[in-house]
Amino acid sequence: MAGAARAKAVAAGLAYAKWGEKPYPSDSYPRLKAACAIDETAALRSASWGLGQVLGENFRAAGFPTVQAMVEAMMEDEALQLAAAVNFIAANRLDGKLRAHDWAGFAKGYNGASYGKNAYDIRLAAAFRKWSGIRDTPWPPTAPVQPPAPVPIPQPNIPAPSGPKPGEAGPGPLPGPLPGSWAAVLAPLVAAILSLFRKVPSLFGKVKP
Repeated sequence: MAGAARAKAVAAGLAYAKWGEKPYPSDSYPRLKAACAIDETAALRSASWGLGQVLGENFRAAGFPTVQAMVEAMMEDEALQLAAAVNFIAANRLDGKLRAHDWAGFAKGYNGASYGKNAYDIRLAAAFRKWSGIRDTPWPPTAPVQPPAPVPIPQPNIPAPSGPKPGEAGPGPLPGPLPGSWAAVLAPLVAAILSLFRKVPSLFGKVKP
């Protein structure tokens, strides 16, 4: 966001230069609606969505072609919210940190360098100890064990983009749902820890001065 739109958002108290300089507002949805009236794409990219509170600006890593498509999926059901969080974790190569129980590394990659202010790494370690001590629900002995299928991300019907101009590189491939083996490993662990990262949506979290 820049120019007159940014000035209008700042004047309305909807945008500020540095994240954290003001507390999260209690009226987030009315503010989001007001922000969308100024610049819908910027407003949706500035808010966090779904169970995993994935920031809208990370829509491609979550597996979507546009932030609008991501928000529509977040409103549809929780399975798509979980799929978006798992896609984001894999796209940022954080799945290895989960397997290695590198809670600080995971928290830094997921929530940023200031993760320590909320002790996310400590809370992750505590959650892992808690759930490791609880037995899984046994499968019925007659039912074959099958890994869960990956949750597909529905893609909107949008016109195919025109090819790149001479000398320009085209866009890279969009990330899709994880293969079944990765989803089977990551989804149960991600579902157990996502509640640690719930945050109130932050509107226009960063505006360049």
